Amino acid sequence: MTVDTSHILVDPQSTSREQLYVAATRGRESNRMYAVVEETLEADAHAPDHLRTSIIDALTAVLAREGVERSATEEIQREQDAAASVSTLLPTYEDAVARVYDPDQIGRMEAIVTDVLDAGIADRVVNDEAWTHLASRLSTASRCLG
Repeated sequence: MTVDTSHILVDPQSTSREQLYVAATRGRESNRMYAVVEETLEADAHAPDHLRTSIIDALTAVLAREGVERSATEEIQREQDAAASVSTLLPTYEDAVARVYDPDQIGRMEAIVTDVLDAGIADRVVNDEAWTHLASRLSTASRCLG
């Protein structure tokens, strides 16, 4: 809604850039923004340089925060990109290679981890979804050291 004067309290922790845009464009005569900063201003209207910097930092943080939810199409594209990324594919490939060329390595590494760590911790490590990747890395490291 358009008003004569708009006032917005800009909290860098919660205000999104979309909210800032809407509030900053609704006043016919003026739009006032009040930024939440660590320090308060003195009674005079002149802000010291360090306080001006923190006001700019607060507004920069708001402009960096996107408040709009992504569409289903954008989410699907993001997930497809992640599934095809090297950071996803490389651990899977390394795990497959390790299982083909040294299928007993995971069992050996599990025995070592069980011997070295407390039973409860070892159980959590071995049952974690990243265990096969970790076992592969541990096996590689043990070959390099030994």
